[in-house]
Amino acid sequence: MMRFVSLTPVRLSALFGAAALLLPSLGVASECKGKTQDVCAATAACVWVEGYTRKDGREVNSYCRVAGARKSVDETNAEKLQTSAVR
Repeated sequence: MMRFVSLTPVRLSALFGAAALLLPSLGVASECKGKTQDVCAATAACVWVEGYTRKDGREVNSYCRVAGARKSVDETNAEKLQTSAVR
């Protein structure tokens, strides 16, 4: 027997509140989405990606996205050492 749960306003707000806690990066991602190249370049959290052609021939338009976190050279080298030691 299937039982359906009604989504009252209280339950909906609890659901969205939990989602906001579990997915904090969505706020930054939406900050960059849809920006023009000039606005994207002026926003420290964003980076402009030039358009390109994928291997399957599909054209991808230029777009603005969240800038990735930069790692220091020491962190990158440490990760490479750990990866090669595991193999």
